[in-house]
Amino acid sequence: MDPDEIIATDQEALKRAFPVRAQPVKGCSHKVVCPMCETTGYIPIKGAGHDVKCHNPDCLVPIFTAPAIEKKEVATEPESSGLPVWMYGAIAGVVIALGIGGYFLFFNKPPINDADKPIAIIPPKNGTDPSDKVEKVPVPDEDSGVKAPPVVNLPRLAADLASAARRVPRTRKPFARRWSAEAAARMGKVNEANGQLRKLEEVGRTVYFLKVPPLAEIGWQQRQEKADDAEVAATLEEALQAASTLRPQGRFRYDAAMSLASLLVATNRDQEALDLIRQHHTSSMTGRAAADVFVAMQATDFDFARATEAAPIGGWHAPQFSGMIAALVARGESDAALRWAKLADSPEKLAEATMVWADFLVQSATIAELPDQLAAIDAAIKNISPAGRALVRGRTALALLKREQAETADVWAAAARAELAGIPVPPPMELKNKKEIIHFRTPELGEIRTAVRATAELARLEIALGNTEAGIDAVERGLQLCRAMGPAPAVVQGWLNEINQLGMSVIEARIKSELSLPSNDLARQQAADYVRNCKVLKEMADKRFELQVATIEAAIAPTSLEAVVAFITDKEKIPANEAYDDTAISWMLVEQFLASGENDRAKQIHNQMAKDSKSNAWQLPQIRNLIADGEIEDAADQINRLSGTADQRDHAVHRLLSRLVRQGDWKSALTIAHLLSDAGLSEEALLLVSAQASTMGHGVEILKFADQLQPQYTEKVSIYTGILLGSTVKKPASPNPPVPPEGADAAAANL
Repeated sequence: MDPDEIIATDQEALKRAFPVRAQPVKGCSHKVVCPMCETTGYIPIKGAGHDVKCHNPDCLVPIFTAPAIEKKEVATEPESSGLPVWMYGAIAGVVIALGIGGYFLFFNKPPINDADKPIAIIPPKNGTDPSDKVEKVPVPDEDSGVKAPPVVNLPRLAADLASAARRVPRTRKPFARRWSAEAAARMGKVNEANGQLRKLEEVGRTVYFLKVPPLAEIGWQQRQEKADDAEVAATLEEALQAASTLRPQGRFRYDAAMSLASLLVATNRDQEALDLIRQHHTSSMTGRAAADVFVAMQATDFDFARATEAAPIGGWHAPQFSGMIAALVARGESDAALRWAKLADSPEKLAEATMVWADFLVQSATIAELPDQLAAIDAAIKNISPAGRALVRGRTALALLKREQAETADVWAAAARAELAGIPVPPPMELKNKKEIIHFRTPELGEIRTAVRATAELARLEIALGNTEAGIDAVERGLQLCRAMGPAPAVVQGWLNEINQLGMSVIEARIKSELSLPSNDLARQQAADYVRNCKVLKEMADKRFELQVATIEAAIAPTSLEAVVAFITDKEKIPANEAYDDTAISWMLVEQFLASGENDRAKQIHNQMAKDSKSNAWQLPQIRNLIADGEIEDAADQINRLSGTADQRDHAVHRLLSRLVRQGDWKSALTIAHLLSDAGLSEEALLLVSAQASTMGHGVEILKFADQLQPQYTEKVSIYTGILLGSTVKKPASPNPPVPPEGADAAAANL
């Protein structure tokens, strides 16, 4: 056993390691991130470059070396040139003058804060839009003399990956082994993949969970090579054993569970797949981000932005269950994917899963296959709810439109309209007094949510078809449906403010009086129910508003900007307690007007809607402007300071970088990924960017460009893995759809 493969936590190391604090304090404010569990903490400056101990009690490898603080090189004294003394004085004077000027130009740059928000509406300095920054890749043509891009030497790169994996810090070796194994499996090198897994096992059972995705990939390769059923079964059993050690923290558990469950479904082991997904699922932002990364890795050629478009508008309802569908269809297992969708335990989940199945079925079919696939979709949705049918029909119509099948798309759009017309709009949820709040019970809202998502899909579809007025009507209907999902957020916040300001004793007295209660004990009990239900209603109100914002965003396109502005500023249609100005919508409109060349209109919208916004949605437009201006380091610095949770930030960053790659600016994307301060996010971003760009034929260029970044070995593992994974994509199933309009990220990200 190779000693450098062992993760050591001996007592001597524990004694001499600097303890990492959970919060910054005086004398202990240097930020570090544990490379094993990715927990953030703070150490003294003198601890940089030395062993430190993670404060997370559940960390498997708490001892790690904190990155050293880079010291600026001191310029050496130049050799004598024999110049006269007076010339030295003149040169010194010029240098000092330039230095002072440079200081005021560079270091006197004002810090970025809320007062700087208007920068987001300033067009790029070069007068171009970010979407114009496209690298022209020569496409080989039999009749032309254009040469194809150079091809990566995959065997040599695989050897370089193995070499880099051996040189990463000991705490990151297991992760490097995981990626080495997965890349080898994707390339069909099953023996090499198994060899990497055996090295991973030498570390110990504490990292067995990392084996799950590579083993799932090995199983897929074995099926592709028509291996013996017993051989595939043995791989599955080993993967299931490894899955039993999955840790309850972080996103990895969801990615691993989806990888393995997909293979289980393909091999007709549906119950085991269900058990695994039930154990590892969440509809939180963590689960949504995990599903989007999984879909990007498995089904959309590593294009994260395109993967986010697989989810229904407003974000996933059942991310792990539904995200698997995309991978199964992409693997050629469409029948297994539909069988899995039918195992959904609720109408809402069934509708979402069937929508993803239909979407990827249309995307992957040839034109000749489309009639049969559409017939299969029509048959599959007969027994789902009316709102579910509308959702599937609307998404199918949009997929057909992307395939330039406009006439067929019109037919499916008409069917979606008919389905939605038959769904009545329920009355708004209004609770008029404390008694109604106390006795409130959460209703089943799945069918209403599905109807809202279907209406949002229809709004986006109508705009794409050129039916702007019909699109805005669909948005209005969607907002009305949302109002049945909960009270307005401002109303519920008023109740909570009253509780905080008056205190429980006053609330109890008022409830006793209003409800004519006979005792203080009963009033106390009713007051507790009132507070609990106010908190439940606040969560419902926030989800309602999030879906309302997503519905409006779905209708924003270059052809509908004025119509959207007119709608959301119409006081007769939008209640005063729905403040859409203070959301990502206003900044999305500003960016769209700028992209259309309407700078004056963009400034008007900024001053009218976005200027006084308290939303953090201004951050992403500002970052995009910095990138367009070539200020990559400043853009990376702003990304490192993005507000929101880690999952919200990761989601926004992956989407931003993916769009850059799709626009051809993979160099900026790779540079930003390299400059990210969060090591885990940086490594994941480097892998995704490298993989996505490699599918476009940039593998050799990435290798050359990456050398200029002087990556560490952990970063090399990510870049090399990404190139290897991207280079295995022979040919996209269908042409990449056009880049959708830039704007603030999905409402689910809420940045």
